[in-house]
Amino acid sequence: MATTPLDIPQRAVEAAVLRQDNPRALVGELGERILLFSADNPVCDRVVGPCATVAIEEAEGLDTAADRACQTAVLAHLYGHTPLDARDVLPLVRFLEQTNEGNEDFLHRSLGALHSDPRNAHLLTTLKAYLHHGMSTAATARSLFIHRHTLDHRLRRIRHLTGLDLTQPLHRLRAEIALLLTTP
Repeated sequence: MATTPLDIPQRAVEAAVLRQDNPRALVGELGERILLFSADNPVCDRVVGPCATVAIEEAEGLDTAADRACQTAVLAHLYGHTPLDARDVLPLVRFLEQTNEGNEDFLHRSLGALHSDPRNAHLLTTLKAYLHHGMSTAATARSLFIHRHTLDHRLRRIRHLTGLDLTQPLHRLRAEIALLLTTP
């Protein structure tokens, strides 16, 4: 059995498309997401938004599968991979399922004032865009509609506030994980 959540404003249209493409599946809504339950791999070819598939393990149940599918859909959206099978990113999905107790300390240690001070929201947005664009300054500056010199200044400020050197793989990984934890 597999589930497929979607985070799409046109839920009714997408649900109809999923029902048509998956006639043997059960399609329902969970908040702002559409869930498709199917014994077969779901067909998501005509789905516009992020789509994730999750195999349901008998020991885990539907609630865990639905949560896991939602986390996978977030990853599909953030990284532009759709459909995304949760089994391909399972360690990361399991990590994101953890409680918030240790996350706040990790966020503070990784992002510092970017996370704790709302005045630095533009720097957090800059960091997200920079990592999303593969650390390309030209592409990042274009996407943010800012001059490259402004981007360079922001990146220096991010490094100063966080201590992260994004040229270092471990620092980049910490930044990516912290940004995933800040994504609703």
